[in-house]
Amino acid sequence: MPLEQKIISNTYAAIDLGSNSFHLAIGQVHQGELRWQSKMSEKVQLASGMDEFNCLNTETEDRALKCLKRFHKRIAYIKPENIRIVGTNALRVIRNSTSLLKTIEGIFKQRVDVISGREEARLIYLGVSQTSPENKESKLVIDIGGGSTEFIIGQHFQPLLTESLHMGCVSYKKRFFSDEKLSKSNFKHAISASQQEVQHITQQYQSEGWTHAMGASGSVKSIFNALKGLDKAREYITQDDLQWLVEYLLKFDTISEINIPNLKPERNPIFPSGLCILYGAMKQLNIEKLYYSEGALREGLIYDLLGRHEPENVRQRTVTALQQRFSIDIPQAQRVLKTSQHLHESLCSTWPDIHSEHYKDILSVAAELHEIGLCVSHSQFHKHGAYILTYADLAGFSRQEQSILGSLVRLHRRKFALEACEELTDDIKPIVRSLAIILRLSVLLHHARSQTPGSLAKHIEVIQDKSDATSLTLKIDEKWLMSNPLILEDLKAETKLLKKSNFSLSIVIR
Repeated sequence: MPLEQKIISNTYAAIDLGSNSFHLAIGQVHQGELRWQSKMSEKVQLASGMDEFNCLNTETEDRALKCLKRFHKRIAYIKPENIRIVGTNALRVIRNSTSLLKTIEGIFKQRVDVISGREEARLIYLGVSQTSPENKESKLVIDIGGGSTEFIIGQHFQPLLTESLHMGCVSYKKRFFSDEKLSKSNFKHAISASQQEVQHITQQYQSEGWTHAMGASGSVKSIFNALKGLDKAREYITQDDLQWLVEYLLKFDTISEINIPNLKPERNPIFPSGLCILYGAMKQLNIEKLYYSEGALREGLIYDLLGRHEPENVRQRTVTALQQRFSIDIPQAQRVLKTSQHLHESLCSTWPDIHSEHYKDILSVAAELHEIGLCVSHSQFHKHGAYILTYADLAGFSRQEQSILGSLVRLHRRKFALEACEELTDDIKPIVRSLAIILRLSVLLHHARSQTPGSLAKHIEVIQDKSDATSLTLKIDEKWLMSNPLILEDLKAETKLLKKSNFSLSIVIR
């Protein structure tokens, strides 16, 4: 194998599938320090390639795939588990994104996570804070994307407030500059709309307060570059700078005529709309100075990926916070967790789809949170829990992961209605089916809510035929069963429930 093709274990890559551009960052860890090797971006314009029904056209999809094939060549030497790919606002709204996502996953042999706006904000803040001079003062971060703008207040590496607003340089281009005219009216309406959108968070954010304001990503970078090219550069941006830029742009009649030194021509179409969003936000929040940060989402992705190797990562903090907030019975959650891990380990060789650490992790989280719906009502609490886990903002989890979590909790008791899990794609349903059966059995074996004498692994043997993924046999120690008589009745009832979903559960007493 050529040197350049050797798999490198200490190198990491992140790909940000943005609404306007796709971004790639590659970093290598040396003696605990992350060193950036390469960063690149390509304008793909997913948001511009959607029709009135939010369906992506073939031309834009082809452009996206060509870009990603080039990215793939750059990172072919990196371990798949060291690569993270995420989609943001455009992929949150594109209705026909499934085939595109599957093609991307086929190219990289890696899943694509479509993340929520607040999860995007969290990762942006992580990228900004990790690449900025270390200080303990609070900061406000603004990141203008193609379809959304994220606002984060944080201190050190910890975000305190996160918000994602539905305004981006591509969507504002369609909304206010569709006629390609650089008119006072277009600028006025765009700036006013930005102020109105930011107004919803103004009171909360000003109450929290911040010491420094920072901007990240392409729109803010292009404004800095434009000011530099026009000899107006300094280390920060003011509202007067933005007003001056608006007046400068009004010298041109149309967007195609824009000619600013140091501003890439391909940036021209969305430059005015990004400028208006930032100007409106700074006016509404009364920001006097805005500094530029080199770090953003792609950098945050890699730092987050590195953080997953730490004893306490953001996902576990999220789980712990939910357990505390919703008063979950933690000893019971731990019992179910331990048993689910045992069953998963026993079955992953015969159910290979669930073998990955990713699905093991998802199953563990579902076990820890399966009773979260009890905070709403005992009646149908599995449905309440499913709703919370599917639609809440859960730091560290993608939308797909939340859909799986919600489905597992939805299916952990009562009717085994996989068809009721509308959020799941067809390729995920068999995996969820297997994981849900493991969770159901784990919960059932701990109905008594007491510490089972001895280890369940000693008393229950799991047998599964590799040729048949629709059947499972449990061999249970007779003496142990005699001391837990109700479990047998529960298992008989479970056998009937699963049979209705064409799954055969057999109980053998040894």
